[in-house]
Amino acid sequence: MLNNKNRSFSLRRLQNPTGLVAFQKVLGLTQPKINSQELWLKLGHNLFLVGDYDSSGRFGVWETSGKKTNRIKTNYHPDCWEFVSNWCRYNDGGVFFIPTQPISYPLKDYIKFSDDIAAELDNGTQIEQWDKIEQFVKLSGLKPAYIIHSGSKSYHPHWKATEHLPIEQTIYLRRLLCIALDSDPAVTNPHQPMRMAGFYRREKHQEQTLDYWSDRKYGYDDLIAGFRAYFAANNLSFPKHISDDRWRLWKQLGNKILAVPEAKLYPQSKTVDFSVVSTTYMGEISLIECLSQANQEALSGVSSDRNITGYALACDLIGCQSWLNNNGYRCDGDAYQLFISYCHNCTSGNGWNQFEWDAIWRSAL
Repeated sequence: MLNNKNRSFSLRRLQNPTGLVAFQKVLGLTQPKINSQELWLKLGHNLFLVGDYDSSGRFGVWETSGKKTNRIKTNYHPDCWEFVSNWCRYNDGGVFFIPTQPISYPLKDYIKFSDDIAAELDNGTQIEQWDKIEQFVKLSGLKPAYIIHSGSKSYHPHWKATEHLPIEQTIYLRRLLCIALDSDPAVTNPHQPMRMAGFYRREKHQEQTLDYWSDRKYGYDDLIAGFRAYFAANNLSFPKHISDDRWRLWKQLGNKILAVPEAKLYPQSKTVDFSVVSTTYMGEISLIECLSQANQEALSGVSSDRNITGYALACDLIGCQSWLNNNGYRCDGDAYQLFISYCHNCTSGNGWNQFEWDAIWRSAL
């Protein structure tokens, strides 16, 4: 773990809090939303808890079961800290929370506002990740509210707005942050669970730690000004808007797509030949051949940027298979199986396992 006492961030204490104190600190930096203090936690692979949080960490929580809006409450635990800290001592996967604070269900459609602008840095060493965050702070003037270490290989910095913003603005800010830090694009999905501080990660034999915190919060205009400054300092074109189309292309093509006008993202031919697509063709169409050239090449696996490459590949696979099915074509190949094949072909190690693969796949759905 990095010795952050020697970093440029100004910590409030000489020693970072651990355990319950770290959990309490994150809760204390979490703003209630529209008179709601509902908080969703996730344990391991798929156990979701929900309860009305307070800064003590000892609020009551319900286990839930089911999918989407069929999710129901099952078992009640009067002390969140006691139940969750005991659970993670005997189970793998660690502890997550949804910092955008969905109300009613842990789904993106139930997040209308949020104050949380977060990122997950996967690439590089811990020192390189921390230096990247520091460089962003230096050039943007924006200090995070807190930084959580995953207990494995990545830092998760969170910036806070002064109020809960419309989710469209939050997603835009998260996309800007993802570009700035070259971080995992899955976190731009508003319902993405992220690591919670203070809990033991059994399979890594380490705690998920709170490595930095502050009371810094920023208005929307101040956040935009900070991002503009960072982009200008790095000679990057600043996108005033990031449409879903631009974002999909950015995940495949990178920063060169930022300066392309919206109308030119998907150039249209001046003449349309409707005979190009045959509605009478009865054979199978290869799913692989429908992918972009970059994603066809990615199927053989990569040794770096596995999460980012995998997310772009998953989106392409899902989109192509959906188009073929919706237009009545038989598809040669299965999107999920091709994605899992890619995962097996990548360099192993550093938490690259089925749990990580499924998280990338779910975020692309």
